[in-house]
Amino acid sequence: MKSREEECAAYLREKEAYRRCLTQLKNKWETYGRVAGKVVLPEATDEERRLLSGLVGRALTGSPLSFLASDFEKGLQKTRFAPVSLQGVLEIYFGQPLQTQKDRRLAKEKQRAVFWSRLLSKVESRYGPDAAAVCWIQRMRQEKTAGYARLMRLYEEDPGEALRVAQAVADALMRLDFGASGSLARAALPLAVFAAQITGNPHFFDRGTPPGDMLTQAMASLQGVEAPQDAYRWREWMQSIGIVPDTVSSLVHVYGIVLHTPQETHPAFRAFCERHESYVVTLEALGGITAARPLAPAVYIVENEMVFCCLIALLRHKNAALICTSGQPRAAALRLMDLLGVGGYPMYYNGDMDPEGLAIADRLQQRYGQALTLWRMKPQDYEKALSREKVPEERLRKTEHLASPALIAVAKKLKEHRRAAYQENMLEDLLSDIERGEVGR
Repeated sequence: MKSREEECAAYLREKEAYRRCLTQLKNKWETYGRVAGKVVLPEATDEERRLLSGLVGRALTGSPLSFLASDFEKGLQKTRFAPVSLQGVLEIYFGQPLQTQKDRRLAKEKQRAVFWSRLLSKVESRYGPDAAAVCWIQRMRQEKTAGYARLMRLYEEDPGEALRVAQAVADALMRLDFGASGSLARAALPLAVFAAQITGNPHFFDRGTPPGDMLTQAMASLQGVEAPQDAYRWREWMQSIGIVPDTVSSLVHVYGIVLHTPQETHPAFRAFCERHESYVVTLEALGGITAARPLAPAVYIVENEMVFCCLIALLRHKNAALICTSGQPRAAALRLMDLLGVGGYPMYYNGDMDPEGLAIADRLQQRYGQALTLWRMKPQDYEKALSREKVPEERLRKTEHLASPALIAVAKKLKEHRRAAYQENMLEDLLSDIERGEVGR
């Protein structure tokens, strides 16, 4: 036999005109834990007005239609279903128990506490209460640092996956043999091999993935240092603590720059310079290089591969030094530029003048300061190199955080014209500057 609440809910479900009202009553119950406030229905239909007027016992006129939520509950007690619980009716009508926001918050806090307890218990039982991995978990939970935000985002999506990732990071910390002081006492391993040994997935701890970022933050926390932000410094730091990231896929195209090892001029790269040919150097190959010497007074750096190739073809057999970053400079390009900066060789950078290109130029100038000069990247150069490509508003917003005054001036022009300016459109000026030794007139 059906209860009064079930019969009432079935009746209300038959009348679609009650749905908006019941939805508001449910929301108010979940907010306040009781019937409170007003039900307000904008653009009420005639059927809604008729049925609700009959239930609350008075004519509901005006727009929007409104009445006290308590009037609805009182009205139910005058129907054939009385006595009836409005909470019970709403739970049956919507097919789920009603929970206040406070109840939900307390339930979520309880679930999180269970998650942390399970994680801590698993790691403690495996490595002991004084293990570095246990210290990391406790610090995460208490201070909300060292990967906490990343882990909680994973937890909201999938608590089981969050637990698996956190355990894998703990295993990685212990495999690296971090002592209680945070010091590392284990020889280096390639990152892919290291990840595969722990998880079976060689890309599990790649930079930019949740597990990779969590591992970086965990190790930094245990060492008491700030985690590196850019890829180049991340690679250097990882190597210093015993993990060797991929050093082959990071590469840079070079022309007219001789590389030196501690003992000699590197014979392979010297040969390319003698033959007036460009070469590609990987970050791995740069590992043994201690100095870089251009065959010209300055080094010219371009973003675009085709511009690089055209300049080389036109400058062949002349003493010129060029680098191509191929867009966002990778670790190999930054390593080579660091060597040039240490050597005191002036660097001149030219890139596309669109939002992404200006951001790259800005980061490079902030990194190298006076050692790097922006080349042909002034408002007048932008005007001269304009293309027909429109730049949408969402991309233009990327220019709002530029630090360089010169690039801010270009960004202002970019916002006026809403069109990108490309290196290909200033090739003749770039070539002329290099040939005459005049930069960014």
